[in-house]
Amino acid sequence: MDQKTKRKLRILSLILFIVGGILLSGYSRGYRFDWEKGKLVQTGGFFIQNNQERTTVSINGKDQKTNKRIFLTKGALVENLIPQTYEVFIEGDGFEPWYKQLPVHPGFITEIKFVILFPRNIELEKIDDIEKELVIVRNDGLFYITRDKNGLFLKINEPDGKHAMIIKLPKFGSDEKNILLKGMSSSKNYAVFADESTDQWFAFNLKEQKIDILSVNTIDSFAFDENDNLYIFKDGKLYIKRPADQSVALFLEKQILGFTIFNNEIFYINKASSSLEKINRNGRNNIKIADLEVKNNLPKTINVINESTIALYGENSDFTLIETSQSREMKKTLIDKDIQQISFDKNKEKIAYIKKINEVFELWIYYTKSFDQQPQKPKGSKELILKSTTDIEKIDWFQYKDFSQHLFWLSDKTINITEIDNRDRLNTYRLATDVSDFFYKPSEQILLEIKTDGIWQAKINL
Repeated sequence: MDQKTKRKLRILSLILFIVGGILLSGYSRGYRFDWEKGKLVQTGGFFIQNNQERTTVSINGKDQKTNKRIFLTKGALVENLIPQTYEVFIEGDGFEPWYKQLPVHPGFITEIKFVILFPRNIELEKIDDIEKELVIVRNDGLFYITRDKNGLFLKINEPDGKHAMIIKLPKFGSDEKNILLKGMSSSKNYAVFADESTDQWFAFNLKEQKIDILSVNTIDSFAFDENDNLYIFKDGKLYIKRPADQSVALFLEKQILGFTIFNNEIFYINKASSSLEKINRNGRNNIKIADLEVKNNLPKTINVINESTIALYGENSDFTLIETSQSREMKKTLIDKDIQQISFDKNKEKIAYIKKINEVFELWIYYTKSFDQQPQKPKGSKELILKSTTDIEKIDWFQYKDFSQHLFWLSDKTINITEIDNRDRLNTYRLATDVSDFFYKPSEQILLEIKTDGIWQAKINL
């Protein structure tokens, strides 16, 4: 081999070495050749998490390795994907599948977190024969009364309780068949009942087994504070019944539209001045928080999110957030109009609400706090989740471990559950039918369903 040929080979080897190094460097940094576009592109990928150990994740029909540990988090990392839209399919034996079409961007990992695979078959067990009208469903429990040959019983099913608390009630009212449960104190020390034949109302001390007849009837609403003081709203007036008192006394002289209790302060809508005000439980130190400006269709429901944020809403009225600061500066934010119901997640960082437009029911979410994980949501943003042509009678957050990324919604006697990640399609599943109301116990993953023939228990094994 002559010197000229050797020189050419050395140059060629050097060129190949440089080109190979560039290609190897590009490969290590995630670059691949896109044959459709005919050029070198930087790849991306997916990071996928779900609630099941044994699942199959497929990307465009190709199975991927699952549950690989990445950054001490159990999940599946799928790398080196050419930027484009992919079909992502997750399934497990005995569970409903999950599916979306999601894009991959150059140099970016698209996160698919909070995926929950729900069981295909959920076993039902009847736990009580009871009329649905006798049941009260709240965020802190399911309360109802039952009757048998031994008398009247109050049953309390709390979110974190494994068994219902059963309390035998003394005889009161005209007839046990006419007694309705109206509510409970948060301490579970007091219950309020009404005799539907006489419209007489009663406050029952569960510990002392003592019944007090209330001197007001046809009550619009009521609430207990943490000291078991009973506040009664009737005909625009607010009354109080203290545990030690036999009688009911007028608490506020003003005409009000609605009230709530937070940190031993009573927040209320002053009808005459169209303002939001608060007063302590001793009836002193009345403070005007905000003028509501709107004279007609004032909100009637108040929900105190925290010490500085208050939500006001009501059917055919504005849904408004009022935020205050220590310097007494006040900010009012109109979220929406003409809403029908709302539901806060556990930490009150997200608000789900229903509004009706031209016979269509819309489910929306408003973010009171920024959500930094994908898909990111800034504080103060809102988004439409779904639409229904049938009435959405109830919404409630589904809590799984420490996050709430799914919603229950009851429509046409059917309990549905849907994710709130509205990138591409929503994965929505039907959980139960012929249901009038429901209550979820997250600690046990038990869904209590109120049907026409009684209360049924469904164990959601996740």
